Amino acid sequence: MPAGLAGRRYLQRHIERGLPQSPQPAAAWRHVLVIPAYREASTLLPRLQRLPAGSGQALVILVLNRPDWDPDLDANSELREAVLALPAGSCEGVRGLNSQADLYLLDLDTLAGPLPAAQGVGLARKYGCDLAFRWRCEGAISGRWICSTDADATLPPDYFRQLESLPLHAAAATFPFWHAPGDDESC
Repeated sequence: MPAGLAGRRYLQRHIERGLPQSPQPAAAWRHVLVIPAYREASTLLPRLQRLPAGSGQALVILVLNRPDWDPDLDANSELREAVLALPAGSCEGVRGLNSQADLYLLDLDTLAGPLPAAQGVGLARKYGCDLAFRWRCEGAISGRWICSTDADATLPPDYFRQLESLPLHAAAATFPFWHAPGDDESC
């Protein structure tokens, strides 16, 4: 899907550099979901494998990142290795999550090293959304929404279907949410 004037300007002036070109799946992904991840356990993958269904295939862009205050080069090793153990997806460079979803690992931790702590997860999310936008412009993603969530979030079962029912003039969407208390009392 070619970008309009504003999209072309964004691609020229603001997109993060060094992002890979689209792998060009046989059929475009209908939905895309960007998830930044830092020090997440491999248990994230079974949750992603239960990704809500929508009409058409989904692509999860998992953005591994690490803040510059963390010197541990193995901070993301567990999740990285678990992703690489997933079966091949619908095209080269992606992994299969289930029959309706693929996963692309954008490993910023390996590619670029740690991110400035002040920009952290926001910059990681921007990289993932920029990649999704680029791939959408290259025709690999057909849907108009670039979705984003957190690695510890649970999406509603009708997540993608709700997006499909929004009016065409809608420019953004949010879902009701709540924060469940965790077990870590230091937070």
